[in-house]
Amino acid sequence: DAEWLDVATLCNRLAFDPDQKSVPWHGFTVRGVDAYATVPTASERIFIIDNDANLILPYGGSDAVLDPGVNATGRAVDEILTADWFATRLQERTAALVVAHGDRGEKIVIDKTGQRKVLAVINGLLDQGVAAGHFVAGHTSAVAEEITSTDLDTREMRFTIRGQLAVSARLFEFNCYFSRDPIADDAA
Repeated sequence: DAEWLDVATLCNRLAFDPDQKSVPWHGFTVRGVDAYATVPTASERIFIIDNDANLILPYGGSDAVLDPGVNATGRAVDEILTADWFATRLQERTAALVVAHGDRGEKIVIDKTGQRKVLAVINGLLDQGVAAGHFVAGHTSAVAEEITSTDLDTREMRFTIRGQLAVSARLFEFNCYFSRDPIADDAA
Protein backbone atom coordinates (compact mmCIF):
# COMPACT_ATOMS: atom_id res chain seq x y z
CA ASP A 1 0.00 0.00 0.00
CA ALA A 2 2.95 2.34 0.47
CA GLU A 3 4.03 1.93 -3.16
CA TRP A 4 2.56 4.01 -5.98
CA LEU A 5 2.36 1.40 -8.75
CA ASP A 6 -0.61 3.13 -10.40
CA VAL A 7 1.12 6.53 -10.55
CA ALA A 8 4.45 5.03 -11.67
CA THR A 9 2.66 3.11 -14.42
CA LEU A 10 0.84 6.19 -15.67
CA CYS A 11 4.01 8.29 -15.62
CA ASN A 12 5.92 5.62 -17.53
CA ARG A 13 3.34 4.95 -20.23
CA LEU A 14 2.07 8.51 -20.68
CA ALA A 15 5.64 9.69 -21.28
CA PHE A 16 5.07 8.37 -24.82
CA ASP A 17 3.11 10.61 -27.19
CA PRO A 18 0.18 8.60 -28.64
CA ASP A 19 0.38 10.79 -31.75
CA GLN A 20 3.76 9.19 -32.39
CA LYS A 21 3.65 5.75 -30.78
CA SER A 22 1.12 3.31 -29.37
CA VAL A 23 2.84 1.54 -26.50
CA PRO A 24 1.88 -1.65 -24.68
CA TRP A 25 0.64 -1.27 -21.12
CA HIS A 26 2.23 -4.55 -20.05
CA GLY A 27 5.69 -6.08 -20.23
CA PHE A 28 7.69 -3.03 -19.20
CA THR A 29 9.82 -2.24 -16.17
CA VAL A 30 8.06 -0.06 -13.61
CA ARG A 31 10.64 2.26 -12.08
CA GLY A 32 10.40 3.94 -8.70
CA VAL A 33 8.39 1.11 -7.18
CA ASP A 34 9.96 -1.60 -5.08
CA ALA A 35 9.43 -5.18 -6.13
CA TYR A 36 7.24 -7.27 -3.86
CA ALA A 37 8.98 -8.51 -0.72
CA THR A 38 7.48 -11.91 -1.45
CA VAL A 39 6.72 -12.90 -5.03
CA PRO A 40 3.11 -14.07 -5.37
CA THR A 41 2.67 -17.79 -5.86
CA ALA A 42 1.43 -19.12 -9.20
CA SER A 43 -2.11 -19.51 -7.83
CA GLU A 44 -2.05 -15.99 -6.32
CA ARG A 45 -0.85 -14.60 -9.66
CA ILE A 46 -3.69 -16.35 -11.50
CA PHE A 47 -6.20 -15.06 -8.93
CA ILE A 48 -4.94 -11.48 -9.30
CA ILE A 49 -5.02 -11.57 -13.10
CA ASP A 50 -8.43 -13.30 -13.16
CA ASN A 51 -9.74 -10.41 -11.04
CA ASP A 52 -8.52 -7.79 -13.53
CA ALA A 53 -5.70 -6.37 -11.44
CA ASN A 54 -2.16 -5.57 -12.51
CA LEU A 55 0.92 -6.70 -10.68
CA ILE A 56 4.66 -6.50 -11.03
CA LEU A 57 6.80 -9.60 -11.20
CA PRO A 58 10.34 -10.49 -12.20
CA TYR A 59 10.57 -11.10 -15.94
CA GLY A 60 13.21 -10.81 -18.65
CA GLY A 61 15.94 -9.69 -16.31
CA SER A 62 13.88 -7.04 -14.53
CA ASP A 63 12.54 -7.30 -10.98
CA ALA A 64 9.38 -5.25 -11.61
CA VAL A 65 7.57 -5.86 -14.92
CA LEU A 66 3.90 -4.90 -15.14
CA ASP A 67 1.34 -7.48 -16.28
CA PRO A 68 -1.31 -7.83 -17.69
CA GLY A 69 -1.94 -4.12 -18.41
CA VAL A 70 -5.71 -4.00 -17.99
CA ASN A 71 -8.26 -1.75 -16.33
CA ALA A 72 -10.64 -2.87 -13.57
CA THR A 73 -12.98 -4.47 -16.10
CA GLY A 74 -10.22 -6.44 -17.84
CA ARG A 75 -9.90 -4.26 -20.94
CA ALA A 76 -6.41 -3.70 -22.35
CA VAL A 77 -5.41 -0.15 -21.41
CA ASP A 78 -3.52 0.46 -24.66
CA GLU A 79 -6.67 -0.34 -26.64
CA ILE A 80 -8.74 2.05 -24.51
CA LEU A 81 -6.11 4.73 -25.03
CA THR A 82 -6.22 4.17 -28.80
CA ALA A 83 -9.99 4.69 -28.89
CA ASP A 84 -9.75 7.83 -26.72
CA TRP A 85 -6.83 9.17 -28.77
CA PHE A 86 -8.70 8.66 -32.03
CA ALA A 87 -11.95 10.24 -30.80
CA THR A 88 -10.15 13.26 -29.35
CA ARG A 89 -7.97 13.89 -32.41
CA LEU A 90 -10.92 13.42 -34.76
CA GLN A 91 -12.98 16.00 -32.87
CA GLU A 92 -10.04 18.43 -32.84
CA ARG A 93 -9.31 18.04 -36.55
CA THR A 94 -12.95 18.25 -37.57
CA ALA A 95 -13.37 21.42 -35.51
CA ALA A 96 -10.24 22.89 -37.14
CA LEU A 97 -11.66 22.03 -40.59
CA VAL A 98 -14.97 23.76 -39.78
CA VAL A 99 -13.26 26.88 -38.41
CA ALA A 100 -10.81 27.10 -41.33
CA HIS A 101 -13.72 26.99 -43.76
CA GLY A 102 -15.77 29.44 -41.70
CA ASP A 103 -12.85 31.88 -41.45
CA ARG A 104 -12.60 31.83 -45.26
CA GLY A 105 -16.34 32.39 -45.55
CA GLU A 106 -16.90 28.89 -46.94
CA LYS A 107 -19.41 26.22 -46.05
CA ILE A 108 -18.71 22.54 -45.73
CA VAL A 109 -21.68 21.63 -47.84
CA ILE A 110 -23.61 18.47 -47.07
CA ASP A 111 -22.88 16.79 -50.36
CA LYS A 112 -20.26 14.46 -51.86
CA THR A 113 -17.66 17.26 -51.93
CA GLY A 114 -18.21 18.07 -48.26
CA GLN A 115 -18.04 14.38 -47.39
CA ARG A 116 -14.72 14.07 -49.24
CA LYS A 117 -13.26 16.92 -47.18
CA VAL A 118 -14.20 15.20 -43.92
CA LEU A 119 -13.08 11.79 -45.23
CA ALA A 120 -9.66 13.29 -45.96
CA VAL A 121 -9.41 14.27 -42.29
CA ILE A 122 -10.54 10.83 -41.12
CA ASN A 123 -8.24 8.93 -43.46
CA GLY A 124 -5.30 11.14 -42.51
CA LEU A 125 -5.89 10.29 -38.86
CA LEU A 126 -6.28 6.59 -39.63
CA ASP A 127 -2.96 6.69 -41.52
CA GLN A 128 -1.32 8.38 -38.55
CA GLY A 129 -2.80 5.69 -36.30
CA VAL A 130 -1.30 2.97 -38.48
CA ALA A 131 2.10 4.69 -38.50
CA ALA A 132 2.02 5.03 -34.70
CA GLY A 133 1.04 1.39 -34.20
CA HIS A 134 -2.56 1.90 -33.08
CA PHE A 135 -4.05 0.04 -36.06
CA VAL A 136 -3.02 -2.77 -38.39
CA ALA A 137 -1.92 -1.53 -41.83
CA GLY A 138 -4.46 -2.31 -44.54
CA HIS A 139 -7.25 -2.89 -42.02
CA THR A 140 -8.86 0.53 -41.61
CA SER A 141 -11.73 2.13 -43.49
CA ALA A 142 -13.88 5.23 -43.47
CA VAL A 143 -17.16 5.46 -45.38
CA ALA A 144 -19.46 8.44 -45.79
CA GLU A 145 -23.05 7.43 -45.17
CA GLU A 146 -25.75 8.21 -47.72
CA ILE A 147 -27.11 11.71 -47.23
CA THR A 148 -30.76 11.73 -46.17
CA SER A 149 -33.33 14.49 -45.81
CA THR A 150 -32.96 14.07 -42.05
CA ASP A 151 -29.22 14.81 -42.41
CA LEU A 152 -30.09 18.00 -44.29
CA ASP A 153 -32.68 18.95 -41.64
CA THR A 154 -30.23 18.36 -38.79
CA ARG A 155 -27.23 19.72 -40.77
CA GLU A 156 -25.33 16.54 -40.03
CA MET A 157 -22.87 14.34 -41.91
CA ARG A 158 -22.51 10.70 -40.90
CA PHE A 159 -19.50 8.44 -41.32
CA THR A 160 -18.66 4.86 -40.38
CA ILE A 161 -15.05 4.37 -39.32
CA ARG A 162 -13.51 0.96 -38.71
CA GLY A 163 -10.07 -0.23 -37.81
CA GLN A 164 -8.36 -3.33 -36.54
CA LEU A 165 -6.49 -2.62 -33.32
CA ALA A 166 -2.81 -3.51 -33.27
CA VAL A 167 -3.00 -5.99 -30.39
CA SER A 168 0.11 -6.37 -28.26
CA ALA A 169 1.27 -9.94 -27.60
CA ARG A 170 1.74 -10.84 -23.95
CA LEU A 171 1.54 -14.63 -23.83
CA PHE A 172 3.64 -17.00 -25.89
CA GLU A 173 3.37 -20.73 -26.48
CA PHE A 174 6.15 -22.78 -28.02
CA ASN A 175 5.90 -26.36 -29.21
CA CYS A 176 9.41 -27.79 -29.31
CA TYR A 177 10.36 -31.23 -30.55
CA PHE A 178 13.93 -32.46 -30.26
CA SER A 179 15.27 -35.82 -31.34
CA ARG A 180 18.48 -37.61 -32.14
CA ASP A 181 17.01 -38.46 -35.53
CA PRO A 182 17.46 -36.19 -38.55
CA ILE A 183 14.63 -33.84 -39.35
CA ALA A 184 12.88 -34.92 -42.56
CA ASP A 185 13.24 -32.51 -45.43
CA ASP A 186 9.63 -31.86 -46.49
CA ALA A 187 10.75 -30.01 -49.61
CA ALA A 188 12.36 -33.10 -51.19
